[in-house]
Amino acid sequence: MADAVPRMTYKYSLGFLAALGLVACADDGSATGDSDGSSSSTGDATTTLTTSTSADSSETGTGTTTSASSSSTEESSTTMPAESSSEDSGPPPMPAEFMVQITNISGTSVLPSELSAGIWLEQEFGSVPVFDVDAADRDEGLVTLAEDGDPGPLAASMMAVPEVVQSGTWDTPLAPGESTEFTFTAQPGDRLSLMTGLGTCNDCFIGTGPLGVALFANNGDPLADHDVSDVLRIWEVGSEYTQAPGQGADQRSTQAALDTGMDEAGTVVAFNSSTRALPQANKVVEVDVDSDLENPGSLIITITNLGGTVAADLSPMVWALHEDTVSIVDGDVQASAFVGLEELAEDGDPSPWQIALAATPGVASAATIDTPAGPGETFVFNVTPTTTNRMLSFATSIVASNDAFVAPRGGGIALVNEDGTARTNAQIEEDFVRDLAVWDAGTEANEVPGVGSNIQSEQLIADTGAVDPIDTIRPFLDSTNDLAGEAVGGTFTVTVVEVAGGPTGDFEVTIENTSGGTAYPAVFSPVLWAVHDDTVTLFTAGMPASPSLETLAEDADPSALLGDLMGDAAVSATDVDVMPLGPGATFQFTVVADAQTPFLSVAAMVLPSNDSFVAFAGGGVRLVDDAGDPLSESDIAAAILAQLGAWESGTEANQAGAIGRDQAPRQAADNTGANEGNTLVRSTEDDTIWAWPAVDQLVLVTIAPTGN
Repeated sequence: MADAVPRMTYKYSLGFLAALGLVACADDGSATGDSDGSSSSTGDATTTLTTSTSADSSETGTGTTTSASSSSTEESSTTMPAESSSEDSGPPPMPAEFMVQITNISGTSVLPSELSAGIWLEQEFGSVPVFDVDAADRDEGLVTLAEDGDPGPLAASMMAVPEVVQSGTWDTPLAPGESTEFTFTAQPGDRLSLMTGLGTCNDCFIGTGPLGVALFANNGDPLADHDVSDVLRIWEVGSEYTQAPGQGADQRSTQAALDTGMDEAGTVVAFNSSTRALPQANKVVEVDVDSDLENPGSLIITITNLGGTVAADLSPMVWALHEDTVSIVDGDVQASAFVGLEELAEDGDPSPWQIALAATPGVASAATIDTPAGPGETFVFNVTPTTTNRMLSFATSIVASNDAFVAPRGGGIALVNEDGTARTNAQIEEDFVRDLAVWDAGTEANEVPGVGSNIQSEQLIADTGAVDPIDTIRPFLDSTNDLAGEAVGGTFTVTVVEVAGGPTGDFEVTIENTSGGTAYPAVFSPVLWAVHDDTVTLFTAGMPASPSLETLAEDADPSALLGDLMGDAAVSATDVDVMPLGPGATFQFTVVADAQTPFLSVAAMVLPSNDSFVAFAGGGVRLVDDAGDPLSESDIAAAILAQLGAWESGTEANQAGAIGRDQAPRQAADNTGANEGNTLVRSTEDDTIWAWPAVDQLVLVTIAPTGN
């Protein structure tokens, strides 16, 4: 158990207590609070108590009530205990002490994660003291908890909220397997809220709904010992752009400093997301288990390529039925420890691995399915487990990657219990959801999934590509941004030189797609250019994109933006290339700049992507000075170096690498992707891109009355 030091603040409603005829409880281990702030024992933790009362603290909470869909089912049916109206109706409900235990159980989930220090609140029935769903954050400290794991600012804010009767914090983060507990005394009808930051997310917290959870039954009796994990949710504050779960460099568990992530606002921002991230396995495949009615004891295993976030083929696969002592793959070891793994992971060939597994002691059977599965297609096979050979493992590679593959963690998935009794199909399926992982074999350096020239689907010869600098098997965690740095990561080069012997202000512009030798061999949309004065900007960083820019950035269509520029008197010339710009291709044109229109702007979409484009920052690059005299080529080159970058329009959520279903040119129709972040507090269940695990796979929260 982690050492927890809960800190509690009490605010009793004098009018409410008087109406019930209650007085402060004696110091029997309950949360009574000493006015001098001294410590008293609460369970096995040291608790610092403070008390505050005020004349206006008797007001009833006036927070708006959210719908039942944003909180637990019980919230819609729980009512305040009726006040006594006659002497024979029995004594009024009494306060009750509760113990809350919080355990981090994420170690066996698809997203092992540290849980931050947290906060709990006793709140009046019907009040919404912390947040509303689909509404802007109230700037009272919830962002600090969600982004940086610090509940202090939120706890301080709650002291001024009349509807919060008392609050407390636990100050020690919980690693997987660790737990904390606290006790408190609550008034009949009040409810409990709690919140803790999720370390593998940018701005998420695990918590109750806005209304909290019930502590008392309708008659005022405390509810019996119960687990509330299944009514908790992962909430996103909407303050920081979301990176792939557990894979972002700006997430609380990985960030170099506090508050380092890109602000989320649905606006044009410099592109700093990963170009290589892959989602968890349960967003790549779905495993269904059915009983084989014609062969009692046998199971039919169906593995479906979901083809959504990762719109790519899965390679031919290998599967094995084996004993508990066998692991067909393990992390933190070299791939060479598993004969045949490299051939499957890099080249999609399962045969060497199958041969090695068939000869491995403890493996009852090993087989291959030699046909790949495209998006929406399935692998199907039958297995007959026994008490001895009760574990099932399989592996298939993501064809649009260098060496990423999907396989269960550890020793596989149990199909029957240790004593040979049957497990339900649903239990087996739940284990597949929890224990499947996307692995990086560590044998070949990663390129952008979907477009890298050495990935399995693009390589001309098997076993090509640079050696991975990290040579061990590990969960796929690559979060590299290949569009960062000079010349957009070396993918897009702009050169401007004065036309030799030509009129003053004539420049030749050369744009070259130099991505062919990079990890992101991209195609750029037809390039748009314009010469203009200082009132014209294609975009303003931090502001919403225009509809015309959105069309360029999402759908590779510059025609609307060209139309806008052609109708602007401040633009002296504008045009667009007629063809997309593939690797190695160039686009040359001549422009004339003068003192009235001295600036050059260019823009093109990055393909494939959701809404990424390349352009000069600000109002473009200046070519001549105020007198109309050309700037030196070195000064222009320096300006290009400083201002050329990759941007995203903030209009469509980014998908995995370059294999997202809604990325141009793969998308079925224009404007098909999910909207990008809107700065609202929302449930991650609404995230159509990344698969977040159910909260009851991450944390166990129980509430029990102590009888005091």
